[in-house]
Amino acid sequence: MRLRLNAVLNAIVLVSALGVILPINAHAHGDWFPEHGGVMNDDDEISFELVSTSAGVRLYVSDHGEPVSMKGGTPILTITRNGEILPPLVGSANRKNELDFQKINFVSGDKLNIKVTLPSGAIYAGRFNLVNGLPSQ
Repeated sequence: MRLRLNAVLNAIVLVSALGVILPINAHAHGDWFPEHGGVMNDDDEISFELVSTSAGVRLYVSDHGEPVSMKGGTPILTITRNGEILPPLVGSANRKNELDFQKINFVSGDKLNIKVTLPSGAIYAGRFNLVNGLPSQ
């Protein structure tokens, strides 16, 4: 009996040590690393990466790291700045998983909400809290 108890305790110690030595990457929905040098949205079902461009901003859309087609969709971006909701901006969804908004600037502290309605009626949404603004490219 004592030998069996020692074996169980040794197994527990080994599994615990492996958990410390071999970190396991687990991603929740919307918890992905930026692929284009931008900022990722706050833990939503779908991942949006917000990237500064010379013409404005582009959002790349993915689900579990796989591109999601936005073609034909209607993207609407709402900005809350210093507690005031600015007029909604309508963007374009001309490429596979890219949404473009022209002539737009953000400041530190802006809160963004993106909503895309696809021709099928499906709706995708995400939010950003730009604590440090948006990295420029």
